[in-house]
Amino acid sequence: MKIGIITMHNVPNYGSHLQAYALQKQIEKMGNAAELINYKYPNKFHLMEMKKSSTRKIKFVIKRIFFFPVYVFYKIVFVKQSLLFKEFERKYFNLSKEYNSQESLQSTSLDYDVYLTGSDQVWNPRFACGDSIFMCNFGCESVPRIAFGASIAAMSVPEKLQNMYKEYLAKYSAIGIRDTSSKDFLETLLGKTIDVVCDPVFLLEKTEWEELAFHSSLKLPEKYILVYILTYSFNPYPEIVDIIKRVKDKLQIPVVFLSASLRYCFQIEANKNIFTASVFDFLYLFSNASYIITSSFHGTAFSLIFNKQFVSIVNGSNKDSRIKDLLDQLDVNQYCCMKDFNMNIIDQQIDYEKTNLELSSYREKSLLFLNNNLHSCN
Repeated sequence: MKIGIITMHNVPNYGSHLQAYALQKQIEKMGNAAELINYKYPNKFHLMEMKKSSTRKIKFVIKRIFFFPVYVFYKIVFVKQSLLFKEFERKYFNLSKEYNSQESLQSTSLDYDVYLTGSDQVWNPRFACGDSIFMCNFGCESVPRIAFGASIAAMSVPEKLQNMYKEYLAKYSAIGIRDTSSKDFLETLLGKTIDVVCDPVFLLEKTEWEELAFHSSLKLPEKYILVYILTYSFNPYPEIVDIIKRVKDKLQIPVVFLSASLRYCFQIEANKNIFTASVFDFLYLFSNASYIITSSFHGTAFSLIFNKQFVSIVNGSNKDSRIKDLLDQLDVNQYCCMKDFNMNIIDQQIDYEKTNLELSSYREKSLLFLNNNLHSCN
C-alpha cells in the first residue's frame, strides 16, 4: 500500500523532524510505501491566525532597534539551522511535491491508499490554528483515514472549534493519540473509542537512533550535563538558571547548552553553547550526556530512549500536558514544576530495567495498533 502522511515534518525543530522520520521508516519496515505530504507549515493561513496585536509589534520593533547586533546574530543562526534541517529532509524524507496552501492540496488528485495523520501537535489549536488539513480534509472521501500519535496537548479544544473537530475526525476509521489527557475529551466528542499510542520516535530501537548519531562530528567533554530548554510552550527562564547552577555544583561536571540564549549561558558560565546542530548532532548530544535538563517533549523522549538520568521541567498547567502524560504512562516521576523543584530529584535514579519493559510494552501495543489498522485498509 501507499500511505500518505500528513504531519508537521518541516518545522525548524528536532522533534518534528525525528517523529516524521520514525513514522515514515516504520511504515516502510511494515512493507508499505510511505510518503510525507509536503504541506507547507506555517503558511498564509496560519500566519494570519497567529497575527500579533499592534502593541506587541511595536514592542518587538523597539527591542530590535536596541538589540540589533543580537538580532542579526540570531538571524544568521536561524538561517544556518534551517539549512541543516533541509539537508536532513533531502536525505531522509520521501516527500511529495510541495503544497503551499490548503487550496493547493485540496484541489489535487492524490494517489494514496490510506491518509495517515502523523504525530506532533497537529491537532493543537494553538499551533495548528484549527487547520483542517491536519484532519485529512483533502483527497478522496472513500480513502481510509487513520491517526497515529496525533497530539492536542491539552484536555480539550475551544468550544468554537469543537464542531469542526467532530465533523472531520468522525471520518477516521481509527484514531491513536499521543497524550492521555485528550482521550476522554475526544471519546465524548466523537462517541467512539480512542486509543493512546506512543510518539513515533519510540517505534524505532535505540540502536537505530545510535546509527544516526554516529554521523555527528561534535567534540564534547567525556562527561557533561546537557541543557535543552525550549520556550515556545512556556518560558522557564529566568528561574531555571538557578536550578541549572545548583545541578552543576552538585554533579561537578561541565554544562553543554543546545540552542540557548547568550544571556543565560553567560549567567550559568556554560562550558559550551551549541547554537546550530544537525539532527545527527542532536541525537549524539543526548546519547552521550551524563545528565539532562530539558523542557522539551522530545528531549524527554530521547532521554528515555538512551536510558539517561534526567529531569524534565513542566509548566504545571493543563495548557501543555505532553511531558507529564508520557512520564505518567511509563511510571517515571522525573518531572517537576519550577515552583516545586527539589534537588532530591537529582538523586532519584531511574530504574531502566523496569522502564525499558514499560517502553517495550508501550511500543508493541502501538505497533499492533498501526499494523492492524493499516492491514484493515488493504
